[in-house]
This record gives sequence, structure tokens and C-alpha cells, in this order.
Amino acid sequence: MDVRQLRYFLGVLEAGSISKAAGPLHVAQPALGVQIRNLELELGVDLLQRHARGIAPTKAGELLAQRAQSLLRQFSCVRQELIDFGGAVPRGQVKLGLTSSVAQIVVATFVERCRRKYPEIRLVITETRRKELVEKVTHGEIDFGLAFRPQGTDDIVSEALVHDELLFVHSERLADEVDFRTIVSKELILPSEPHLIRRMIDRAATAMGLELNVFYDIDSVPMIKELVKRGLAPTILPFAGVHEEVDDGRLFVARIKNINFRRTMFLLQSGRRPPSQAIDLICDELRILIGEFADGGSLGWTRTNSQLLRSTNREKVVPPHSAELEPAAS
Repeated sequence: MDVRQLRYFLGVLEAGSISKAAGPLHVAQPALGVQIRNLELELGVDLLQRHARGIAPTKAGELLAQRAQSLLRQFSCVRQELIDFGGAVPRGQVKLGLTSSVAQIVVATFVERCRRKYPEIRLVITETRRKELVEKVTHGEIDFGLAFRPQGTDDIVSEALVHDELLFVHSERLADEVDFRTIVSKELILPSEPHLIRRMIDRAATAMGLELNVFYDIDSVPMIKELVKRGLAPTILPFAGVHEEVDDGRLFVARIKNINFRRTMFLLQSGRRPPSQAIDLICDELRILIGEFADGGSLGWTRTNSQLLRSTNREKVVPPHSAELEPAAS
């Protein structure tokens, strides 16, 4: 059993048939079939069940698929480490995961910068939900990720980068501050459960004995913004998500009195996988970029203490409290 056979086996499972897998794997169909049969003979078990619609893994095949994915990831890590060791120019592949709200803000600038500084490093960027992102980091499917909400376990190392604050967002001009009780009395358009923003708002309303009046539950932040711009109902979102619309006067924001909604953005890395030179460089570049966005003030982000320690900028920056939900002083 060798690496090539394992790749062939996983390719056949992904395609659902040997004939469909032959093209993507760049192997003739008869030769691919022989490789799979040889693997079964060597292991002494049937790995695939053939049926009219294609193939499916047997119990033994499911076990091999799990182990093969892990082995191939480890092989890729070893290969990358040796490439890094022998090369003067950083190169290789780095897999980054981002939640959708973060991706919309940082991806374009980040990719441009990495392309200019590290042309031999290939970025693979995945946009996903926070829970899926954490799972992908844990299982080594991506090298690191950015997400709001802390994750500190043996499998995940969390590094706090910046805080942001949720604001009241409306299509009409607002006062500088609006009482949370006044906001809750209105019809609102909010992200659906289990979005972190929605859970924060629900928890705040429950703590104050209030009941939300949700006009629409919508997963898409761009869709929420469009409906708010049309005057259907206001919402609660971070400033970073609406800064362009606020700058050109299409939306208006106000801070929320009586309660402070603050989130923390974390850099998540596997606690069990040693990073390569390429991963270290791209991680550092992302930290620097996030810090620059915070210092610029245009997104409503403020550095955390850990980011302040990393920064070479000597300007005094006072970070807010890092709690996700903190009642304001009366």
C-alpha cells in the first residue's frame, strides 16, 4: 500500500465510480480499476461495494478512507517541511478558513499583499460557518482560520486579535445612542440562529426581561443590509459589516445604551500540527493586516492586549473589555 493507491482510493470514493474518477486522477480507467483491486487483494478485504449507481465504501473502506485522509495530510506536512527546509524562497500551500463576515472585509487586501510578498506561496481560502471552520482546523483540513468567539482546547490554539461592537443600524438618521429597550420595541431584521450576533441579542433581551419582535430571520448579512436600506426594518450589526453604506449615507448607525455588545476575533490554529515556514509567514501577515485595519479606525475594530504586545506601533491604543456581552453601568 502506498500514497498513490490511497489517493486513487479516495478519488474513486469522491467521484462515486471508477470511470468518473479516472479523468480527474489522470489515470486510464482499466489501470485505476487494477490499482483498486490490487489494494483490496493486499489488504484481504473488500473496500468498495459495486451497484447500479456506482460504488460505495464497505465498513473496511470507510475505515481506510478515514485513515487515508489523515495519512495524506501528514505526508503533505512532511513534504512541505522539507521543501521549507531546503528552499531560500518561502513556498508551498497554505489553507486559510474565514467566516463570511470576515472574508468580505479582509480577503482582497490580504491576497494582494501575499501575492506581492510571497509569490511562491499558494493560498487556498475557504469561506465557512464558524462551527465548520473550527472542525476543519481541528482535523487539519485548513491550517488556520479567523472567527469571532474564543476556542481554547487541546486541539485548537486561540489568539485574540481585535474586538468589535454591535451597533443599531437604520435607514434613517439616528441619535448618537439608542436605548436597547427602544430597539427591542421595534420590528427588527436579524441574523438567524445559531449566528453569534443573534445569540448575543437574544441573551441580552432575555437578561433584561424583554421579548424581541423579529420581522425577518435572515442568514445573509448582504440581504439584511439591502432590506434595511429599503426601509423595511432596522437591524443590529457590527460597524465593519456596514461601514461602506454608512460612509456614503445609505445607512446610519447608533451605539446601543444600557448594554455593550462586544465580540472578539480570534486566530485559530491546530494545537497538534507543527506549522511550516509558509504558514508562519502567512499567519504573521494576517496579524499585521488585522492590526492595521484596527489602527485605521474605519471598521470599528480595536486591538486586544495580545495584538498590542505584537505591534511595533507605539501609539497608545486602549482596547475595550473583551467580554462578549457586558451590561453597561447604570
